[in-house]
Amino acid sequence: MATLLARPQAQLSPAEALHLAQQAPTILKGNPKAFSASPLVSLFSAAETVELWTIYENLIVTCLQTGDDDSAHLCLERLILRFGGENERVMALKGLIKEAEATNNNELSAVLKEYEDILQQDGTNIYIAKRRVALLRSMGKTPEAISSLVSLLEFNPTDAESWAELSDLYLSQGLYSQAIYALEEVIVLAPNAWNLHAKLGEVTLMAANETSDGSPQKYLANSVKRFCRSIELCEDYLRGYYGLKKVTDKILAEATKFKKQQPEEDEFSLPDQDTLKKLNQAATQKLAEIVRRYGAQEPLWQGYNADEIAAARELLDKSSSEVVRVHKVKISTQACQEDASHRMRACTAWAMAVLPGPRRLTSGGSNAELGIAGHTARGAIQGHAGGVHPGLKRKMIKFIHRRDGLSSQDWGFSMLLLTSLDV
Repeated sequence: MATLLARPQAQLSPAEALHLAQQAPTILKGNPKAFSASPLVSLFSAAETVELWTIYENLIVTCLQTGDDDSAHLCLERLILRFGGENERVMALKGLIKEAEATNNNELSAVLKEYEDILQQDGTNIYIAKRRVALLRSMGKTPEAISSLVSLLEFNPTDAESWAELSDLYLSQGLYSQAIYALEEVIVLAPNAWNLHAKLGEVTLMAANETSDGSPQKYLANSVKRFCRSIELCEDYLRGYYGLKKVTDKILAEATKFKKQQPEEDEFSLPDQDTLKKLNQAATQKLAEIVRRYGAQEPLWQGYNADEIAAARELLDKSSSEVVRVHKVKISTQACQEDASHRMRACTAWAMAVLPGPRRLTSGGSNAELGIAGHTARGAIQGHAGGVHPGLKRKMIKFIHRRDGLSSQDWGFSMLLLTSLDV
């Protein structure tokens, strides 16, 4: 439980958040309200730890999510006793509780006014500035939230969290170029964060699907690059493999739409078809392994999100059904071709079998006796006067006119046969 309380609360599932909130009274009861600075007192009581204050902060968030406002206030009181009411983090937590307890827009506007008053007195209060952005976004004032974040980043350009939030705000407005730029700034600050590389791959893939500037190929190439970097940094990252399969599926399915273009300077070009197929196959195999091991309840493979596993399983099922459908079409086409060829040969054999041989002909001359071009059957047919059934002729003509499914040899011989019948 201590591990869960030390994690960012946004990563917890609703069930985990509820379980932790239910433990709040026990945690509060098991720890003193305040700690003495005297070394003698510390010998007879629990020592103060950094983890405890982190747990109190996370408990406030969890309790507010589950509606336990009383426990949230108790945690806040202990933080105020330890750090004072003017501490920046404590001030932000106070505002968070007021936001959660607000019942209408007027009360939210009052909290927003308090944030603005604090920032007028101290414009460097980063925590209050971020709470103001979050409140503006929750109230539907996205343009104001973006403007506030831009101002914050001018003051503090190395804040990766603010860049990530700005990217998400741009993405919500369909501003893909700006969202990509903001995410690239995050990666500059955290170059080894595999989840951010995958996130950037997802955004560029969305831009390729929605772009109207005629440059989807550039976005797709960048998407492939980002997903590959993501799984290079974390070889078991599901979202990286999922995204790689999605983007390679799209490129391979629409290969005829993309012309070979010379990439601009410092740009990544699309790999060739063979490389894309190998990447697609590798992503498919890894996704199948992750889904299989997760479903088998293997101990080291249970850290994945259940919704992401379900999405991966659905993608694999869709891919499998498409492969089966294409395979069936190929088999059906081949069977139709073989069937047409066999039926044409059967008609030809029937025509040859029902006719009398050269020695039994009563007319036909030398051609009937010797055959034309050394073919006895044709000479027999030419020498026979009206011995072929009209229905057989029509069936052979139908096959020849359709031609689909007939080999060139069968078609040529059938034409020769009908020519000899003067059809």
